[in-house]
Amino acid sequence: MLKKTAKLLCTAIANCCVAMAFAGDVDAEAEMQAGLDAWQAGDMIGALKHYHVAAEAGIAPAQAKLGYIYDQSNDDEKAVQWYRQAADQQDPDGEFGLGEMYSKGEGVEQDYEVAVEMYMRAAVGGHAQARRVLANAYEHGALGRKASADEALRWLTLAANSGDIRAMQRMASLYTDGGLGVKPDPAQAKQWQARVDAAQAE
Repeated sequence: MLKKTAKLLCTAIANCCVAMAFAGDVDAEAEMQAGLDAWQAGDMIGALKHYHVAAEAGIAPAQAKLGYIYDQSNDDEKAVQWYRQAADQQDPDGEFGLGEMYSKGEGVEQDYEVAVEMYMRAAVGGHAQARRVLANAYEHGALGRKASADEALRWLTLAANSGDIRAMQRMASLYTDGGLGVKPDPAQAKQWQARVDAAQAE
């Protein structure tokens, strides 16, 4: 019921914001900032309103944010629509989101090749979670990838160095117990755990 209500509310706000976007000149960057401020304040409705105006004006990060909000509201078709628009502008969050939709077959036909292509594009653009997803795929032979310890470790290291906490935790575990060609190294394990602790304290 809550998901359905959220979906209806998103649709109503979208219609309102499209009208606003066509009503006159729009300061898209200001709308994007207002959306971020509302999001950080926990005001999803306010964020959605501002993101819609910015997204309609072509601001890629706003399009990716909208994709995420619609994704969380189970409005898969609109999530794909906005993720794709952001991805078309090489926005890493949009590329990652679109990869997730293709990976799960939500709003589109499931296609691991397209999913991996999107994850790769996002990862090359610096998206930490995309790098971790690729690491997991190569470690476990998921998403149609052939298992490769070397590739898994490469992407995991990139993810960890990009600030992904789960990747950093995995690195600490590898240096504690070994794995993926990594030999136990207490000093390295301690360093990675310290980075995990620091990140979680922020």
